[in-house]
Amino acid sequence: MFEIFSGAAEPKNHSDRVYAFLTEKIRQRFWPANGKIMTENELCAALNVSRGAVREAVERLVALGLLVKKQGSGTFVADPEADSCFNFLFPMILLDEDNTCLMLEFRSYFDTANVKLFMKHHEPADILALERNFESMLANRQLDPELSGNLDCEFHQIIAEGTKNPFIIKISKILTGILRSHQAELYRTADWSNAYNYHGDIINSIRKGDGKVAAALMRKHIKISTRAFKRHLKAKRRAAAEKAGN
Repeated sequence: MFEIFSGAAEPKNHSDRVYAFLTEKIRQRFWPANGKIMTENELCAALNVSRGAVREAVERLVALGLLVKKQGSGTFVADPEADSCFNFLFPMILLDEDNTCLMLEFRSYFDTANVKLFMKHHEPADILALERNFESMLANRQLDPELSGNLDCEFHQIIAEGTKNPFIIKISKILTGILRSHQAELYRTADWSNAYNYHGDIINSIRKGDGKVAAALMRKHIKISTRAFKRHLKAKRRAAAEKAGN
């Protein structure tokens, strides 16, 4: 009934398969703006995946603002007019690994600037949210890498929310959604001691009102993570080349 993939290699993860299918159909305008997409049962049958895989992929696209869930009605393609100024980011949703590195490099500047604006506009509730996020990270330290990754993303989003700038908040959500599409690779390369240490130090600097130090720590934190991801890709490609040569 449907051509599920065209050109690119089929993703191995079932959630990624659903994600790729839906993004391709949205890009092709298979469903119009405000149009209802296939039901969970229809997607499960068409792609031979579980309901959990479908729900995970849909939630990722909802976070990106590409889909909207309406209780009792179903899931619909978002109206592009509502977020038209962000439509230029759509092609980046299916980034390859090299462009993921570039995205991480961009975040080192983007999130650093967000910390500076956070210092000007945040409310006490924003600092409390950061503290609770950090407590959750510590409570699950080294036990659940996937949860740690989600909490890491949430930390950066709380910083964006604290800027009180709707454009920054929206862009941060989009970037987080894009990076989460590559979360399996990111989780494998993450140095969680780096995240724990830097998140804690950033919060302490914010509490002290030292925005300059907090911003410098944020930039260094993301740069370290980016270097780790690049090393991972280099080793992965070297291993693939050696395997191909044997």
